[in-house]
Amino acid sequence: MTPREHRLRAQELRLRERDIELRHWQARRESRSKIVDSGFRSLFIMNGVGSLALVAFLSAAITEPEANDFLPFLLAAIACTAAGLILASLLYWTRYMKWRLEDDRGDYATKNPWWWFTWLVSVGSALMFAFAMALVVYGGFTSLGDVDDDSQGARVTRT
Repeated sequence: MTPREHRLRAQELRLRERDIELRHWQARRESRSKIVDSGFRSLFIMNGVGSLALVAFLSAAITEPEANDFLPFLLAAIACTAAGLILASLLYWTRYMKWRLEDDRGDYATKNPWWWFTWLVSVGSALMFAFAMALVVYGGFTSLGDVDDDSQGARVTRT
C-alpha cells in the first residue's frame, strides 16, 4: 500500500467514524425529543382537561345555593389550571430556545440556562395542576364542614 493510499484509507475511516457519531447523536436527540414531547403533551392535556372539567363543574354548581362557599375555591382552581396550561404552552418555546443555544454555543444540559428554565416551567405546570386539585378538595371539605355545622345546629334547635 502506497503512502497516498494509506492516507486516503485513514481519511475514509475518519469520515466513517464521524458519520457513525453523527447518526448516534441524531438517534439520541430524536428519542429524547419523543420522550420530552410526550411529557409536554401530557402536561398540556392534564391542565387543559382539568380546566374544562372544573368549568363544567362550575356551570353545574353555580345554580346551587349550597355551593356559595365552594365557588371561590373552584374559581381559584380554574385560574390555577389555566396558569398551568399557559406554562405548558411555554414549554415548546423554552425547548426551542434551549436547542438554539445548544446549536450555537454547544452548551448542553445544566450548562444551558434554558435547560433550567424548561425544568422550572414544567415543574411549575405540574404543581399548578396539583395545587388546583388540592384547592378543589380543600374547598369541598370546607364547604361540607359548613353544611354539616348548619344542619347540626338546626337539629339542636328543633329538639
